[in-house]
Amino acid sequence: MRFKFLVTAMVAALTLTACGGDADAATQTDPVPEWAVPCPVNSESVEAEDFTDINLPCLGTGNDYTVGLTGGKPLVLTLWASWCAPCAAEAPAVQEFHELLGDRVSVVGVNNQDDHDKALYFAEEFGWTFPSVYDERGEVLRSQGLVTLPVIFFIDAEGATQGTLMDSDLTTDDLLAAADEHFGITP
Repeated sequence: MRFKFLVTAMVAALTLTACGGDADAATQTDPVPEWAVPCPVNSESVEAEDFTDINLPCLGTGNDYTVGLTGGKPLVLTLWASWCAPCAAEAPAVQEFHELLGDRVSVVGVNNQDDHDKALYFAEEFGWTFPSVYDERGEVLRSQGLVTLPVIFFIDAEGATQGTLMDSDLTTDDLLAAADEHFGITP
């Protein structure tokens, strides 16, 4: 009898301990990041051929964005997620590429099947100054028959996909070489 009481008391104590914790932790939340780079307006009706009819909300502002070309410039479309370690590894290279060629090549990120706030934290953490769209269902990735990240598409000024990069150890030099190969553009 005494043994039964002891076991019951121990189970009750463990249950209460497991359910307890810091009351403040349950009510505290991190503020949502203020990262908000607006998506470009597709003033020209040139859609990227392999990405037609894909409309997604801009990650930073929520405005609709149709995957396509803006300002007559080629497009680098980078698919990423906050939970993707190779995406985090290449994030600084993509930002540096944008800083070097952003005046001649549009760069747009596509956040893939991710938590919205985590995606904002990711973009803010890496100091991205190019826009991203929020693809909660993985529409863009599926439209290309792909299942893994990261993927970067190089789309020329006419809307044709000229190449893709799917390397997990991508560098700025790799991106610059691809821009030269596919668009004839160098820094």
